Parts: sequence; structure tokens; C-alpha cells
Amino acid sequence: MPAPDGNVLTIDGSRRRLHDLLRGRISVLAFMYTYCRDAEGCPRALAVMEAARTALADDAALARSAQLVSLSFDPSNDTPESMRLYGGNLAHDARVRWQFLTTASVAELLPLLRGFGQDVSIELDERGRPTRTLNHLLKVFLVDAAAQVREIYSVATLDPRALVNDLRTLQGERGR
Repeated sequence: MPAPDGNVLTIDGSRRRLHDLLRGRISVLAFMYTYCRDAEGCPRALAVMEAARTALADDAALARSAQLVSLSFDPSNDTPESMRLYGGNLAHDARVRWQFLTTASVAELLPLLRGFGQDVSIELDERGRPTRTLNHLLKVFLVDAAAQVREIYSVATLDPRALVNDLRTLQGERGR
């Protein structure tokens, strides 16, 4: 399926089109939010992506054709500045491109969530008021250089070795 397109913000606050950032590279894209504490959610995706980053850092050719993308579920709290802090040195590693993105508003985020088929809901407290807890199923998307989603990983299938193997498979397709 085609990856959806929409406006995103980079860590320096620049407004970009998601497709402009995806096209030309094989991308591993995970929705997340910076304060997620669900061990089977954002922290697990981050750990797998960090393992993939290590593999990319050890394979310069693969690193040139691939990238990692973390896109926030929560533009109200995850500003470009907080995404920059969250990404830390990972966002500035010259060997591996890792983009930490957010959107300017929930209205700009929703079409991306719908397009990727990524559900998210806000947990309510006992009085029915929204909390800062976002409920979502873990999904990580493998997007080819033409911005086509080629694989969707879930809790059951998200493994760094499989992810890196799939990156190499898509890299081989590009070389044909």
C-alpha cells in the first residue's frame, strides 16, 4: 500500500512533507510518544530500532540506502524540541540517518494515522478527563524508497534480525 503523505515537523522545527523524507531511502517508521512506558509499545520499538541502527552503522552501504523514522503520536506534548531531546545523539549520528518527527497539530497527524492504519486512543481518568496515556497497538512499518509500505511488524513479528534482513532484501531489489 502507498504510505500516506502529510506535513511533519523535523527536530529543528522545519515543516516538511513526509513523502519528501521517505522517498529515495528504505525507511523503518514507528509511531511513538516520548513518555510512553508500555514495555510492549514504544520502548520495545525503540530498542529494536536501536539494534537496527547498530547493524546499519556496521554496514555503510545499507546505511546509505536506509533510515529510521520515529513519528510522535502526541504533537501537543512532543514538540520539535522535545523530539530533539528524545532523539539525542541518535538524531545526529552521521553514520545512520534517524529522523525524529512530530506534527504541528492532531489535525495534521490524523490523516497519517488513518493512512497507515495505526489506531490510537487517549486513556480517560475516573472523571472522564483525558490523561497523557495513549493506547495503541505496536506497529512498525517498512517503507521502500518509492514510499510503498512493504511490511508491517507487530509485537509478535518485531525482531531486529528480521527487520535488518528485510532492509537488506529491499536494498537488493534497489540494486537490480
